[in-house]
Amino acid sequence: MTHNFFPSSCTSADTACVIDPWCCIRLNIKIPPCLKPDPEPKQPVDLSKLAITINPVTGDILDSATGQSTGKNFKECTEIIQNTKNDLEINSKGKLVGSCENSPSCDACVEAINSSVFSVHDMSVPEGAVDII
Repeated sequence: MTHNFFPSSCTSADTACVIDPWCCIRLNIKIPPCLKPDPEPKQPVDLSKLAITINPVTGDILDSATGQSTGKNFKECTEIIQNTKNDLEINSKGKLVGSCENSPSCDACVEAINSSVFSVHDMSVPEGAVDII
């Protein structure tokens, strides 16, 4: 790449040396491309921000619709998810979105956790169903 360091030249930097020998000092500067900064490492997903149902005695993750155990333990799933390469995030509905990289146990834990997430809509009661005494 040839650079023209003379602002009065009417020609571009690429053709200045070819057309106008008086302006050219024959500098041939090679500038490497700019290096992109390394992206910041992804922070692990914070499962404590999720509103999920867990059996306080056994630590099993409970399905929010049925109240039955999903067969997964929250502590074990937390370790599996944190130790597996993944791109999981918490979406606006409070569920895990993304995928685990080649880990069926991580995928099963994500499915169990998502089935356990309850929302305000799940807890709402129809207006006429509440009697105030």
